[in-house]
Amino acid sequence: MIDITPIEKDALTYKARSEAYEITDDLSFDAANEDLKAIKAKYKEIEAKRVAITKPQNDAIKQVNALFKPPLQYLKDAEELLKSRILVYQTQKEKERAIAQAEAAKKVEEEKARLAAEAEKLKASESLEDQVQAMIMESQAKTLAVAEAPKIGDDKISIKTRKDVAVTDLKAFLKAIIDGHTPENAITVNMVIVRAAWKTGHPFIGCSEIEEKSVAVRS
Repeated sequence: MIDITPIEKDALTYKARSEAYEITDDLSFDAANEDLKAIKAKYKEIEAKRVAITKPQNDAIKQVNALFKPPLQYLKDAEELLKSRILVYQTQKEKERAIAQAEAAKKVEEEKARLAAEAEKLKASESLEDQVQAMIMESQAKTLAVAEAPKIGDDKISIKTRKDVAVTDLKAFLKAIIDGHTPENAITVNMVIVRAAWKTGHPFIGCSEIEEKSVAVRS
């Protein structure tokens, strides 16, 4: 196992020296340049040691992943295919089930109304038997309920509904940003496409070239 202590000590030394730097003249400027080159060289040295350790492991992981990727993808494709077909079938069955439930509920209400009407007619009778029959009918009307239609599938396979939001009218969405009704950070600009258009000489409206300066170190 590699001893990281001396490596870390060297890196901390460079960090401390950089924090203490104040470039005020050509002499300190030249010294900073030399230290910057030394820092880059040290970084490459340490990075090479890290890669020497991790590369064989990463290569082995890549080989294992490449070995298992095809069969896993086949199974993933098979899963998605069956899920899509199951979803279509179950969605249709749920619609049919909802219609059947509604029709059954309507019939129950109609039967309740019929029993109630019959009971009212019997209540008008002076016959004790009719009065008892009316009470029985009213009781039956109260206990009538819609039987739940059986669901298809099993407990391990079910339809999950996940709610999300999508931009369905891009022009209206962009106009809302322009008008200030929607914050600008609600949208992300694809800079790859923007840069490609600029390079081909067909820049998009609202784009302009900017400059960012940084220090480059040649080894």
